[in-house]
Amino acid sequence: MSAANFDFDRTLSRLWRFLWLLTAGGVLVSWLCYGRRIGTSFFAGAVLSALSLRLTHRFVLSIGHPSSPRPAAWKRALLGARWLLLAGVLYVMMKLFGLQIVAALCGMLVAAGATILEILYELIHGREHSGTENPWPNTKSR
Repeated sequence: MSAANFDFDRTLSRLWRFLWLLTAGGVLVSWLCYGRRIGTSFFAGAVLSALSLRLTHRFVLSIGHPSSPRPAAWKRALLGARWLLLAGVLYVMMKLFGLQIVAALCGMLVAAGATILEILYELIHGREHSGTENPWPNTKSR
């Protein structure tokens, strides 16, 4: 797929859909198999993961073209310190609400899992939308 054919908004909406589907599936499985406390911990981690993805996305959009001004220093500092902030929020939630750290850390991997699913989706279906020929001529195109 060429850069001219790439639809960033569709890709981003699909990424968010994958993220919330993985969150719902993870919460459901962890709640049913391990109980409410683990399910809630997974959900808290997944929400923090979604927040981190949102912050990163907003920062990248604020960069813009090379001719646009650089992002403010506080934005760069916030992006760099987001893992420290997320760890602090997770620690406070753990102490106040008794969340399980391992389940919350698993929930924090939801954004990475959604990104991998989006990459696989583009690898499988990207050729259909790009209008290019099959790069492997001895195989059938889907």
